[in-house]
Amino acid sequence: MLDFLDWESPISLEKVFSSGDSFSYPHIVQDGSGDLLYLSSIKQQKSRLALMLLAGDEHHCLTPQPFSLRTRVNEYGGKPFWVFGADVLFCNDSDQCLYKVSVSDKGATPPQRVTIKSSTRPRYMYTDVNRVGAVYLAIVEQEAESDEADEELSQNTMFLACIDGSDKAPVPLQVGADFYSNLVVSHDQQRIAWVQWNHPNMPWDETELWVANLAHDAGGVRLVDAQRVELAPTACVCQLLFASDGRLFFSADFALDTWRNNFWNIYALEPRSNQVSRVSQEAFEFGYPHWQYGDQRIVQFDADTLIAVGSTPESDVLFSIGLRDLSVKPVAWEAATIQYLASDGQGKMTALQLGQASSPQVVTFEIQNREVIRQSYVSNSEPEIECSIPEHLSFKTRDGGVAYGFYYAPCNSEYAAKTNSIAKPPLIVMVHGGPTARAYGHFDIQKQFWTSRGFAVFDVNHRGSSGYGRNFRDALYGHWGDLDISDIIDGVNMLVAQNKVDGKRLCIRGKSAGGYAVLRALTEYPGFFKAGACYYGIGNLETLAAQTHKFEKYYTDRLVGEAYATRPKTVSESRYYQRSPIHQLPSLESAMIVFQGSLDKIVPPTVAQEIINVLDRVGLWHEYVEYADEAHGFRQVANNIDALGRELMFYQNVLRESGARREIQ
Repeated sequence: MLDFLDWESPISLEKVFSSGDSFSYPHIVQDGSGDLLYLSSIKQQKSRLALMLLAGDEHHCLTPQPFSLRTRVNEYGGKPFWVFGADVLFCNDSDQCLYKVSVSDKGATPPQRVTIKSSTRPRYMYTDVNRVGAVYLAIVEQEAESDEADEELSQNTMFLACIDGSDKAPVPLQVGADFYSNLVVSHDQQRIAWVQWNHPNMPWDETELWVANLAHDAGGVRLVDAQRVELAPTACVCQLLFASDGRLFFSADFALDTWRNNFWNIYALEPRSNQVSRVSQEAFEFGYPHWQYGDQRIVQFDADTLIAVGSTPESDVLFSIGLRDLSVKPVAWEAATIQYLASDGQGKMTALQLGQASSPQVVTFEIQNREVIRQSYVSNSEPEIECSIPEHLSFKTRDGGVAYGFYYAPCNSEYAAKTNSIAKPPLIVMVHGGPTARAYGHFDIQKQFWTSRGFAVFDVNHRGSSGYGRNFRDALYGHWGDLDISDIIDGVNMLVAQNKVDGKRLCIRGKSAGGYAVLRALTEYPGFFKAGACYYGIGNLETLAAQTHKFEKYYTDRLVGEAYATRPKTVSESRYYQRSPIHQLPSLESAMIVFQGSLDKIVPPTVAQEIINVLDRVGLWHEYVEYADEAHGFRQVANNIDALGRELMFYQNVLRESGARREIQ
């Protein structure tokens, strides 16, 4: 009889990362043609991000090489293009300048630069671009003048700005806050709204909603009567949308006791009185943590209706909102994760749909009588593969709480019948980043890569994850590195107790904050896992706090529950010290493989190198791989193939009872 580790998979490494170009941010061209714009990662061109136009059955590239679209605002970026009739503005990665291209000629005319280009500091980065008359309004991040120790010179600044399309620096319109997001302009171009926040908050902690009138001057605009909208304390606002009737809709949650405030629900701001009224009262999330810009979850469907995406722990749900009576009703559609919702405002919509058993597809659709009528879709043409369908599990934690996760059983019919029926599969625990991100139950070929090779997969949503309400998300504050790790261990123990997995063959993997969880789990529970894979994870919290970028400057303080600047100097009293895995690495009993990008500014290579230095010194079984052309999140196909292949072989070498180590091919 075969062991689970003997399974061979039809899903090759190349298929995982080279099985077609990916799609994101679909947008319906508003000229009645039904043409579709979308962002595509072109695998054969080193994953260059290109703006594509689907006109009829033909795909046209509007941004030829060497252009690659990416905005680096707050390092994490987001949507890098904005559409105004037939014109599209996009942010080019290499210089962070804005360029204009026309949909009309299908890419025949080269892109034209519309912002200042600087070969030296400071340079400008752009997001949330809006057109007002002949000028553009945008959120701008100005790069620091230097990397010197002087904080005033070494910290990027953000502001709202006017851009006139010439080779001039953007003109500031609103300054003073540490961060800005969700810049929107009303249909009549008379009002503007945005979200802002300041250190030490993150945008899912406490933000401010602001509105202002626009005064149109010769050659530009200025803000008049800018004011903060009065909301309850601890409000976290996101997903701004001006409806055609002038009302401003937005999502907000609050750190208050009642369950109705626990979820990101929808509110409306009246244009004349600035009075706020509640629109939805659902146990759904109509918002999400603002790590990136541009993923809209509330759009105007037609003159009378808004459509919004509400998230449950298991999938997303579409809701219609009547503008006349503010009624909120679910729309019948198959269970799926829905991203990048967009509408032409005239009854046609598009989104990226991620189902449980199919590749992501861009769907263009209409809604009639609160039912989705599919029109067309764009997806990668892949042969169908066997899929392990996830089971959403909840489990009790040791302190009486509840945590969650998605369990994927091994799935490969060619080998299942030949496998010892008494044996239990090895397990790979996956830990998401953030740590406020979340695990989803939609199709992910990487999970199928593992399950088709005989591994079970447990994708954990520990406390601190999003998607389960504000209280669940905030529960990790002060307890990072403790509560999330105990949740992970409790979840695995549940699977072992239910005979779903082999408790002696456990592995764990994670990226960024998930990589930190890997290190903490391996050091706090020596020998519990046989092996771990840490991608650009955090070994020393003090190093991270000293070197991280502006956006997350105080995030670690809140997660740990201690201010880095005033932390206790004695080891026994310092949470920063106690929760830094690097100090417990000598107690490690598990094999570890570490991956890092040389260009990473969020978790710099020095953080990984500290880990490796300790592992080298104590002589533990480990491997270290650093990719010279990668940053925070690997993009190159060849590097991703190499990393996943190394990780697979590492697990197999560690878990095989014979101990015979296999070389990576």
